[in-house]
Amino acid sequence: MKISSSGIVLLLSLLVANSSAQGTLTECGQAIFADSGTIEYKLDSNYDLWEACAFIVRVRNFSYIQFTLEESGISTRDPHAISILGFNEQNLTEIYRLGPPNTEIVREVKGSIAVVIFKSMISAGRGTGFRLTFQGIRNEKPSTPGFDLVFNNEKSSPLQIPFLDNFTDVASTNLMVFTAGAHMLDDLDTSFKLGLSGHMMEEPYCWDYFDVYSFAYVGELIHEQTFCQLETAEKEFLTGGIFIVFFRNYGGRFTKAIMDWGIVNVYSDDA
Repeated sequence: MKISSSGIVLLLSLLVANSSAQGTLTECGQAIFADSGTIEYKLDSNYDLWEACAFIVRVRNFSYIQFTLEESGISTRDPHAISILGFNEQNLTEIYRLGPPNTEIVREVKGSIAVVIFKSMISAGRGTGFRLTFQGIRNEKPSTPGFDLVFNNEKSSPLQIPFLDNFTDVASTNLMVFTAGAHMLDDLDTSFKLGLSGHMMEEPYCWDYFDVYSFAYVGELIHEQTFCQLETAEKEFLTGGIFIVFFRNYGGRFTKAIMDWGIVNVYSDDA
């Protein structure tokens, strides 16, 4: 099952009938729910400067995902261009990087969900893309349902959670990725902003929570904050790259949240 990020798309694993479906992701912002598949991005064409291209992979009934970099034309001037972030039902598990100068081509990532990010910083017109395959491994209990969304523009901002009236009736593990047009920002006067506000009923136990991460130029992943307060005014986060938001909902709760995002000026005209 392959979906595009052209609008708000819910990837609810409860609704997926065929867990062995295969597919190939070729465009920034796509997500897939399958036991195996391929990410093939600009394999035979040059990539651009400052790309920040994100994909989400989710497998069912597996506790690890094995990734294999089958083919790559990535320039050595763009080190560790591919980052793989693994998530289980609770949180981020680990992050691995592939591409020059790393000679490893196979990585096993703990968890049933992964965010794959391709970034380019230096070598526009000098390198081509890659083919990365994935396979769910190590059988386990059925995965928790959830949705996977990548937003490459501001058309859906602000975004209210839950999307569905009965969404909180079941436990779910959910991932959202926000980018500024699938690119890093190269203007020092601007930043990419994510705002998050909400109301949670289980303080101080954090049964439902949001983990906010940022991913910027050097490929460093920063845990900005765990958000589970009873009620709070909007928290704002800034980056020059990507935001990844992990939302764990235990079901039967009353969590409500609003997220907004977009490019903002960080210096005033009279500064």
